[in-house]
Amino acid sequence: MMTAQTIMKMTSWILLVYALTIVGGSRVYLGEDGGYRGIIVRIHPDVRESTCSQLLQNIQTVISESSSLLYKATAGRAWFGQVSIVIPALWTDTQCRAEVKYPAENVPYKGEDIAIVSEDPVFGSLPVTEQSQPCGQPGDRIRTAQHFFADLNRTAAVWGRPSRLLLKEWSKYRYGVFDDHGYPGDPLYPAYFLHRGDRVLPSGTTNAMVRGSWRFAGNGTANCDPRTGSVCLFKPEGRNEQVTCSLNFLPFLDSVDGWCGPDTLAGQPVSPTKHNVLCQGKSVLEVINAHADFQPQDNPASEAVIKMSPTVFNIVRQPPPEYVIVLETSSSMASVWKWVRKALQNLIRFELPDNSRVAIVTFNKETKVEQDLMILTNEVVRVRVADSIPDSPNKLSRLEDRCVNCGVQVAMDTVLKNREAGGHIILITQGDSRSLSRTDEANIANYESYYNVRISSVIVPLGGGNGRQPLPFYRRIADQSGGKFFAVDASRSGSIYLLSDLIVALRNIVGVDSTPVPATLHINKVDKLMNTTVSRGTFFLDAALGRDTKFGVFVEDDEDHGIKAIQLTDQLKNKTYGPYPKMSSDFDIVNFKTINFRVGDQLPFQEVGVQWTYEITWFPGTRKTANVVMVTSKQKNPDPSKRLQTSVWSSSVPPYAIYCKVTMGGLAVHNADVRLHVGAQTTVNTNISGQQNQSRSFSVLDDGVGDPDLQSGDGVYSLILPSSALTSSATLQQLQIVVTDNAGGAYTATSGPPLIGQPRDLAIPVCCGARIPVAEARRKYLATFRHSLDLNLPVEVRQQAENNIVGVPGKIADLVVQRNGSEVHLKWTAVDGDRMAGGSISTAMYRVYFAADISELVLFSAEDYVDVSQQDIAGQPANLTLLTEDRTGYVYVGMRAGNPAGNFGRMSNLVLVDLGEPSVLPVPAPEPSATGGDWTLIGIILGVIFILVLCLFVLVLSIICGKRSKKLKGLKTKTKSSGVNVHIPSPSRSEATDVSYDSDHQLVPTMSKPPPVSHTSFANNITPTYWSASQLLTEHEQRTGTLGRKSSSNNNNNSSSLAAAVENKYGVYQQHNNNDVYNGYTITPLNSKTSHYGDYGLHHLHGGDYGVIAGNYTTYVGPSSQDIDYGTVVMPRNVEEFQHLDYGIVSDADYGSDMVEEGLEEEEVAGNRSTTTGQQQAVNISDVSSSTLPMFNPSLRGSLISLNSAKKKNITQV
Repeated sequence: MMTAQTIMKMTSWILLVYALTIVGGSRVYLGEDGGYRGIIVRIHPDVRESTCSQLLQNIQTVISESSSLLYKATAGRAWFGQVSIVIPALWTDTQCRAEVKYPAENVPYKGEDIAIVSEDPVFGSLPVTEQSQPCGQPGDRIRTAQHFFADLNRTAAVWGRPSRLLLKEWSKYRYGVFDDHGYPGDPLYPAYFLHRGDRVLPSGTTNAMVRGSWRFAGNGTANCDPRTGSVCLFKPEGRNEQVTCSLNFLPFLDSVDGWCGPDTLAGQPVSPTKHNVLCQGKSVLEVINAHADFQPQDNPASEAVIKMSPTVFNIVRQPPPEYVIVLETSSSMASVWKWVRKALQNLIRFELPDNSRVAIVTFNKETKVEQDLMILTNEVVRVRVADSIPDSPNKLSRLEDRCVNCGVQVAMDTVLKNREAGGHIILITQGDSRSLSRTDEANIANYESYYNVRISSVIVPLGGGNGRQPLPFYRRIADQSGGKFFAVDASRSGSIYLLSDLIVALRNIVGVDSTPVPATLHINKVDKLMNTTVSRGTFFLDAALGRDTKFGVFVEDDEDHGIKAIQLTDQLKNKTYGPYPKMSSDFDIVNFKTINFRVGDQLPFQEVGVQWTYEITWFPGTRKTANVVMVTSKQKNPDPSKRLQTSVWSSSVPPYAIYCKVTMGGLAVHNADVRLHVGAQTTVNTNISGQQNQSRSFSVLDDGVGDPDLQSGDGVYSLILPSSALTSSATLQQLQIVVTDNAGGAYTATSGPPLIGQPRDLAIPVCCGARIPVAEARRKYLATFRHSLDLNLPVEVRQQAENNIVGVPGKIADLVVQRNGSEVHLKWTAVDGDRMAGGSISTAMYRVYFAADISELVLFSAEDYVDVSQQDIAGQPANLTLLTEDRTGYVYVGMRAGNPAGNFGRMSNLVLVDLGEPSVLPVPAPEPSATGGDWTLIGIILGVIFILVLCLFVLVLSIICGKRSKKLKGLKTKTKSSGVNVHIPSPSRSEATDVSYDSDHQLVPTMSKPPPVSHTSFANNITPTYWSASQLLTEHEQRTGTLGRKSSSNNNNNSSSLAAAVENKYGVYQQHNNNDVYNGYTITPLNSKTSHYGDYGLHHLHGGDYGVIAGNYTTYVGPSSQDIDYGTVVMPRNVEEFQHLDYGIVSDADYGSDMVEEGLEEEEVAGNRSTTTGQQQAVNISDVSSSTLPMFNPSLRGSLISLNSAKKKNITQV
């Protein structure tokens, strides 16, 4: 009877992470002087080398400006002190126009805080912060395309000052805050909200009202009403000097210089921005001030105002790795020395790529340099370096004394002296509590911190009892230095299993340096009994692999291995290769037997992306032996853009979540299938039935719900660790993440312009909130793959199970609410009653909230809620019906799921529903008497007749009086000789932009002021100029767009048109970049057929996120406010003329036509004092935000729009 333990280890061959670690690889720290140090800006190799000089100059310019902004925003508490800019190893000094060397001591260069890549098909030149963890936790990195730094003038034209945008991203990366605005069409973080039922406001946090307007996303025209279902974009316009925060909403405004806090937000509504929702109503400044950087106990200088110094920049070249193997040779290692030596022989002889640098240091009580740094140039050198390792346990120390600190000290002070850059120390030791003292730990940590070397550890625990547990220091120093930590199982020290574990550990340690080592596809540990004759197994060969694929068996005795034959089968074609009876001796030095293919044999593994099976037949044996079947393969295409990368980490605060990032060439992989397997190690009894033991699996999702996954489509898959994965020490050793292509459904975004084009002249990003959409035309589906990653959970995560932490239900993210008369119907997908139960606990109840003020739901302060007891199974559709009762008008509805323990989850997505007007109860009619019923009916009929006659009389009288008034007016006109007082009507509104236009708009409304006097009249100011009805009608049609406007070239004709005279003489109406400009303010074209924004979400707008900007762009040196126009509105020539206008909020309850008439009367008085007054500009006041002021839109001259009701569109004539 034979037992086989199978572990599918389909790993990433570049960025595989077996050991699950606490995230926080950034080494940035805040010095006592308030300067951040250790910031790494890494330029990726795919960036064009020709941009090197420009990038280096502009990076320093932007970060220096951001440093000053950070200093001011934090009230003098922080600034950027030191930044390392790391260029690719192969870039030349000629292209960079500077001599760039390897990093010197005390110059950080590992990792990356800011990554500069060649292109970003999702965000274009917009920098983004990759964030996976909850509010207040650090981000993963800041990523931006090279265009952001390479051409700063163009960046400024699209997004505003680059330094402000970088500071915004730094706050997200360092302090764990988020974008403080919404996104068009986003279900969780909408771009607008309705405040108290009658005011449409943009989602964004500011300390004061912002002047701006709503624009249609499709064509950029104004007066979009989001409540109608249109995709509307809010565009800040005009003078907004009153706005000073928030940098995470409006960083492009010069007046914005900080983040909003509770004091500055007093009285403002809390909008559903991404930050407010994920931080549950805490302001950005609150979260920043709570960060450890600004706590007195963590930073003594946090309360003092410090003096800022210029940022120090270190430009360095990425150094090649230099491996120093520091190997314990105490007497305790004798029992495992055979396998340790063979594992190192395998690494040096067969797996490290050519030109790798390797040195070997041994230590016990004393330390010895067995081999100085040597470059592996050929096979002879490899053999000599590998053979420098002591070849027998007899050559080890006779004592158990071991000095790990001594080995590290010799490696640093002797081997790596003056060439520390790229140093990677690999410790192989027992790692028990006796191996290091506190002083030793501090000494090693100082080496790592000062010289920036990596320190990885392979711990081989050999002692008994508590001594077998490795010191936590080894894991901690590996995490801090960017190395790896592995603790192998040495319980069967004489077994070949230890050799395979050591080989896999070393293979993945060197892989952290982007060293191209083979990928481990399959491991099957087989205990061959005396009567075992056949062993079988299955493995999957990724489509991206297939180069130098090796199938072999690690055996205890390379001579008496017991293998009779090996047969392989391609399951896709059902084609069999073999059986092969002869084994090769190529790898006997490491006890690895491979197939000896004869000359002319058809070789297997030519088909990739398919499942393979194998069958090993054995000779009968006389004893039990251990064997390990292993399959490895290399990347078929060495191009980094073709490499599938997988990494895993966990959150740093409970309840602990695991995160799995899947990328292809740095691009997020969408729609992959990622699962956590508990009890993933399987036991196969091939002699009996091939049955496997049972294991549970949990889906790891990229859903963007925010609980815990923050964004769908970012390539990060998330899961709250279920309690069942933390129940026993045995289970802790059986956790795996398995990533597959989801039956061909996984894809990445193809190269090209941003997936969602940024509209021209709009600096608030439209992409992306809860989800990153990829249109079908931009999807690149990936070939078949299957990767597995073993998880070794940190102690902090294991303690969660011991503390019996009670979980809370999940978050509902697809709530739909529909009104049906006096009822509201709610539909959603049921969630886990306990996120840590993995779907095993149903929801027990729900709490449904109603609020006219959305702030109450964001802040969890709503008092109007209904508790409903209802059990639903996670993942199944659920529904509920409630009575509206006395609730009326526009109301936001939210829901929280509850569990039997009485815990409630996060608030669901918020749904706006119209519950209708207040119902009027009918007054009961009195019972009619038996004798008076007929007289009552007769009285009603007579009353109706009387009212009709009276209405007819009033109508006739008004017509007669109107005709008489016109005659009298004509007589008065003839007695005057000062010109005709004619007022040109406001243009009619286009159907595309009109949200409240009334069809009875007067052709010539009441005149607000006389027009400019015609200088073409024979007797100027004496003889009046008369317009016929046809002329008035023609002018009206020209202005409304129904008749083409006369060009200025026709103004020299002998026409008596007053409009032509005004256009020709005073130039009131101008053409500028296809945008109509009237009296200094932008006018939306009424019947424009030209799209200013393009088709939102489907087509790239204006050739990418750069718009249609022409001209040559030189090096950016920090533009002043005069250099860059952050808005699109041309301000009035005489701003003082408009100071009297009231930029208030307009609603049905406020601001009648009296306010506008008063403003126009004051305008008329001012105009009469001017000798060259243009045509009077009327005003349109749009409702925007409690943090938003309205813009005056001349395209709505003469009307005041009410946005309170979408049912009836009212216009108050002026």
